[in-house]
Amino acid sequence: MGRRSGHTKWRQFIYDYESVVANLTSTKAADLFAVYDKRGSVENNIKETKLGFYLDKINSHVYLANTFCMLFSALAYNIVQVFKQSVLPPAKRDFQSTTLRL
Repeated sequence: MGRRSGHTKWRQFIYDYESVVANLTSTKAADLFAVYDKRGSVENNIKETKLGFYLDKINSHVYLANTFCMLFSALAYNIVQVFKQSVLPPAKRDFQSTTLRL
């Protein structure tokens, strides 16, 4: 299954191709792409957790300390997500934590 979108950029006609290989014969292509597109947002959430909440800076040699730092970062991330969904206007709900911090 595949889809393609064309757009004009710098007076050239450019195509972006996207393909998904699956053996799901009963699933429509549009539904499969909708599910697959959500995967990219999960990767962005992981990147935001690492960069915005310093999850990549755990540098203790003690396992329990590393576990506490990871859980504390995860708790902070979840609190910010609840804040974004419940307090911020819809236009600003997609902002990352570094943007909100500014």
